[in-house]
Amino acid sequence: MAEDNNPAAERLYKQREAVAKEFNLDIGDWRVRQLALLQARHAAAEDEMINGVSIDIGQLLALNQAIADMRGVLKVAEGGTINVHICEAARGIFNCQFCG
Repeated sequence: MAEDNNPAAERLYKQREAVAKEFNLDIGDWRVRQLALLQARHAAAEDEMINGVSIDIGQLLALNQAIADMRGVLKVAEGGTINVHICEAARGIFNCQFCG
């Protein structure tokens, strides 16, 4: 756990907890760590803007894209159900009765 006297470390740890909970993954999973780090950096950029620090919009847009990409990786990892139907002894071109 992050040290109590380091607010940035504490925020990153809380971000990891939130991501792990959202995607039902272990807090040490590399994807959890990656997304949490990206989100924490985004929050830090927001803090900088609030304090009047000029932000490179290109870097912020790249950060937003990296967050979206990582969320996509995690969504795919959540998975779903894949149904496979094997058709034996079929020859020629046919339309599947299940999906068309």
